[in-house]
Amino acid sequence: MPFGAILHRIRSAIADGAKAVTAQGADFRGQAEYRPDVDGLRAVAVLLVVGYHAFPAWIQGGYIGVDVFFVISGYLITRLIQARLETGRFTLRDFYARRVRRIFPALLLVLAAVAITGLLLFQADELSGLRNALVAGGLFVPNIQIWRETGYFDTAANLKPLLHLWSLGVEEQFYLLWSRAFVS
Repeated sequence: MPFGAILHRIRSAIADGAKAVTAQGADFRGQAEYRPDVDGLRAVAVLLVVGYHAFPAWIQGGYIGVDVFFVISGYLITRLIQARLETGRFTLRDFYARRVRRIFPALLLVLAAVAITGLLLFQADELSGLRNALVAGGLFVPNIQIWRETGYFDTAANLKPLLHLWSLGVEEQFYLLWSRAFVS
């Protein structure tokens, strides 16, 4: 499928989602209904990113899927927060407990697999950088760690096994600020 056709489908899905939200109105009445159209758009965003990494010559703009996914996540989290605020059930503690239950199992599996692989394959000098990346990934600050390490003599991006966690760091830092905006 040509990239222009993919962008057209994304635009159509966004427009359909906007129409559905307008039809529902701004009042979520304490419930955030399941949105299959939004799930479909998330799937397209993921496929764009995976396709971009697997076939960069064919899907040259696939990285836009990260931006689309961020926007969708922000939309869904905002709906959740608003619905819980309207029913008086929103607390920061509950919000972050839900995030930890949702993200940590997969994150810990990835961190453990990378740590074990690193111990088996990396040289001693490479393990120091890997340790820093593992800690930053577990604390949701890999984007900051990567930014601080960027420089002329930095390790090539394709040699950083946890580079992809930068987006998780950005997302969680956004939610830290965004969720606090709802609490006075």
